[in-house]
Amino acid sequence: PFIGWSNVTTTGGAWQVYPGTAGSALVQDGLNAAFVVSSATAATDSWIFSRGIMLTAGSPVTVSYYVRNYVETSTNTAEKQEY
Repeated sequence: PFIGWSNVTTTGGAWQVYPGTAGSALVQDGLNAAFVVSSATAATDSWIFSRGIMLTAGSPVTVSYYVRNYVETSTNTAEKQEY
């Protein structure tokens, strides 16, 4: 997906990058989002790993992330592209 990031997919779809725009409903902060397309009925096992970060021993650290479950029910391609 991004430089320094890696992904592993054993079943289901692979991680991709959504190139959003300012104010996009699919982007929490910034201009891009990572996502995976999966089946509503079959199992998906797909992982995304960030690049390493340097931490200072003994210092408190807060890690936060945003999760959104976007469910698309349409089978019409034109409708799926309408964000």
